[in-house]
Order: sequence, then structure tokens, then C-alpha cells
Amino acid sequence: MELIQKVIKIAQESDSEKLEIDDKFDISDGLFYLSDKSIEYRMTPRPKSKQLDSFLEKLSLQDLVLLEAVMDGGKELIKSCRAFPLQENISYYNSIHNSTKHLAVNISEKSSLVKYLEAGIKAYSSEYGHVRGPETGNNRPG
Repeated sequence: MELIQKVIKIAQESDSEKLEIDDKFDISDGLFYLSDKSIEYRMTPRPKSKQLDSFLEKLSLQDLVLLEAVMDGGKELIKSCRAFPLQENISYYNSIHNSTKHLAVNISEKSSLVKYLEAGIKAYSSEYGHVRGPETGNNRPG
């Protein structure tokens, strides 16, 4: 649970940084490819985003799989008001991932990372804060 909370905190800081940069460049009308504004926007340092990437890249495959499983459970809870059992998600993601780099990038690029992880905590937390998988009777596709 501590790992998930830490990722949420870093991701929230990264999201705030992105919003500040978007506001600074007023990208509500979009950016034009190779315009001065577009180039400057893309070149603007994003230390909080780099912090998230760096943190995730240092995690073990087991930790990344747990994050992916909780994130997926949160996404399912939001979309269908239920989630696959956590252990089922973990087994599924263990079977398809063998690269920490790929998985870290996949997690860090989720625009709804915070929302999915927070919903995943809700899906898998008991009142005591222990992660558990709800019994849904569904089998994970794959």
C-alpha cells in the first residue's frame, strides 16, 4: 500500500507540473508542429515527470506488476463497478510482462494513473488497509 501511495503522490506532482506548463503556454487551442510555441513547450523541463519515470524504472518487476494490477482493477471498477481479483490480475500481468523498462513506461504514460490507482485501492482495500481481491466470479481474459 505504501508503494502505491508513493506513486500516487509523485504522479499528482507530475500532473500538477503538466497543468502549469499547459497553462503557461495556453495550449487550449493546440500546438502547431514546429511553431516556436510548440518547440518551446516540448523543450520545457519537466522535473516532476522525470522523477516519476526515474522512480518507476528503479522498481522491481514484481512491484511494477502489482502497480499495473491495481491500476487495472481501478480502471475496471470505474468502467464496470467491479474488478477482477487482485491475484488474478497479478498472475495475468506476470504472464505477459518480462521487461521492467517497458512496464515502467507503460505505467508512467497513463494519463489517468492517479485516478486508476486510487480506484484500485478502493477496489482492493479492506477497512484495515490491506490489499485483497474481491470475489467477482469473473475470469481474467488472456
